Amino acid sequence: MEFELDIRENQSVWAIAIILIIALLLFGLGAIGQSVTPYEGSTARIMTLTDWKLIQAKDVYNAEIDILRRDVDSLVTAIETKADPVRVSLLVKKISGDVAEGTPALATARQALFQAALNVGDWSTGVLDRETAIASLEVAIALLQ
Repeated sequence: MEFELDIRENQSVWAIAIILIIALLLFGLGAIGQSVTPYEGSTARIMTLTDWKLIQAKDVYNAEIDILRRDVDSLVTAIETKADPVRVSLLVKKISGDVAEGTPALATARQALFQAALNVGDWSTGVLDRETAIASLEVAIALLQ
């Protein structure tokens, strides 16, 4: 049994398909490029390596701040629901891992969050009063605004 495929018979179909694929590719690249193209006034300029690194640094910063805000929300929930010391100690351990390293711009916020986690942990075991734990949480929240 033999099959014969002659592409030459359908050259117009292949040409249209290739042109359509190229057009879609160009439109896709244009959409991506438009969202990341730097502008000076109303004119676009070519993106440099510094611009690209700045975009990456912003993404890292935003991701880290989201993690820290979730940790603060967890601490607030723990202090509002009067969570047991075991749960709070596990939460403090998780937060200590989250604040171990990160961007230098958030160093103060990470330190305040770690102190707030320690204070909430001490409050859950009865070593520290609730108002002090809440005050340290408020400092961390203010730094993450």
